[in-house]
Amino acid sequence: MKKLTALFAFIVLTVFLSNTVYANNQFIVLQESDMPYDFLSRRTEAQLDELYRLYDTEKYSYDSSEIYEQEGTTAFETVVFVNRSESENYIEDICLLVFYQSEDASFLKQREGDVSVLWDTNIITSTGEIIVNCYSGSKEYYHAERLSEAKQGIVGYTIELNGNDLSGIAAIKMVPTVYPSEFDTNLADMFDIEYTENSNCTVIMVILCILAVVFPLQ
Repeated sequence: MKKLTALFAFIVLTVFLSNTVYANNQFIVLQESDMPYDFLSRRTEAQLDELYRLYDTEKYSYDSSEIYEQEGTTAFETVVFVNRSESENYIEDICLLVFYQSEDASFLKQREGDVSVLWDTNIITSTGEIIVNCYSGSKEYYHAERLSEAKQGIVGYTIELNGNDLSGIAAIKMVPTVYPSEFDTNLADMFDIEYTENSNCTVIMVILCILAVVFPLQ
């Protein structure tokens, strides 16, 4: 369930990044392309740079965004961009972006998360195209163009949570199930996010093995 408390989680995460965000030239350019100030102000510098790279102002226009309840150490927000036909102004295709911000990873305990995006197949159909990028600060450390789960109504992928100032973005291509299509609601409201997080204790096991060799049991 989406809760208002998720908004406060994003605000807290953003406060520490505000000086960087507002100094970023991409922020100004994207705002001039009719993206809401509040939405952009919640983005990390890495997310702004990636959004600027992905966003085609000649083809897509901003539709809506939705903040989700924070799941454990990770918070999510979706935004939908639409491509409309020039003649009839119908929606031809949809680009769904899923943003996340997460707490720093522990040196001894790396994490990864499984993200599932769900929707009503009577309204929207996935094309199977996806890009996933994960960042520590402004440095990209994980990139994927594959789905861990794909069927109509659900798209699943993995995010790696290694480092500090963790954030990321997934771009998912979709099309209306029925064409021509027009919608009487914000498209971002049509999606839901499910998230599970796993810890990788490989580092701890390696250290224990080293200690076992250096200090063998008597």
